[in-house]
Amino acid sequence: MSGTSGWCLPEETSSRLESPRFAPLHGGDASSSSVRRGRPDGRIFLFRRSAITRSGPKLRAIAFVYLSLISGAVPAWSTLDDWAAVVAIQIKSRQPLPIFSNYVAGLNLNDAYEIQKRVVQRLAGQDSLAGFIATLTRPMGQVEFNAREPVTGGILKAGLLQGDPALRLRDFSHLTIAPGIGFILKNRITRPLTERTQLGAFIGAVVPVVNFADVHFERATGISATDLVAGNVAFAHVLVGPPLPTLDPTSINALLVELFCDNKVVDRGRAVNVMGDQRIALMWLVNKLLQQGWDLPAGTLLVTGGFSDPVIARHGEYRAKFWDTTDLRFSVGY
Repeated sequence: MSGTSGWCLPEETSSRLESPRFAPLHGGDASSSSVRRGRPDGRIFLFRRSAITRSGPKLRAIAFVYLSLISGAVPAWSTLDDWAAVVAIQIKSRQPLPIFSNYVAGLNLNDAYEIQKRVVQRLAGQDSLAGFIATLTRPMGQVEFNAREPVTGGILKAGLLQGDPALRLRDFSHLTIAPGIGFILKNRITRPLTERTQLGAFIGAVVPVVNFADVHFERATGISATDLVAGNVAFAHVLVGPPLPTLDPTSINALLVELFCDNKVVDRGRAVNVMGDQRIALMWLVNKLLQQGWDLPAGTLLVTGGFSDPVIARHGEYRAKFWDTTDLRFSVGY
């Protein structure tokens, strides 16, 4: 897994720097303490120069170019498009993701989901999207990220793993591990669900999974749910196993997983830990994605979240044992 060093501006961004429409920042010269940018809905974003000055050099350079672009008469680009370009650049080059409170006042969770959608489309496009994942499904995660509910992100096909993959710590900044289960749709879902019993008509298979996230932000503290969502929930990989032998909801909720590292148990959890019932978790995920405007065709993988809080990865040989069903194995090297 080799990364890309450095960063480069999108082609459309670079062309704007040479445009005669490029204008000075609003509010005065470069010594101004902040820049305000109006939104069509009447809200105002406040960009804090002091915060940008304190940020890392690569993200600071991107942010200053971004400020210059939005302050001129460039109506073709929205604020959310610009930030999506920044986030996509950081993900591609494996650089820290922005903490938006450093730069933007007024960005809410709906804005973050709009940024995420644009980021996913820039990274993969709809054809390279394997499915979706929920995270922060447990209270501890919601408290840590100041979230009032779970959040969702896209699963890129390039991030799918099978077999016994080998990961390397040096390819990530803060790799975490969270075993869970995924549901594969056999029919397209087009309307919100109102009853758990409706799920049976759409679920073709249930598969054991291990979610890998790389929580790589500018700093380790002060990360909000808005930051996490805009950064596509720090998605890195999902290891997918063979289908489980049953679709029975009671059996699925009773499923126990133990995570071993070098033959020592480092975590355990039950499927029922996710929102109290996997059917409730899945119905919430489906309805949330439809609300966001995503298409859910047959074959879509929907991961409801980890059975317990994520475990920080370390060097070793891992085995996620889904009791009475199957084991998923992987290794983490230096």
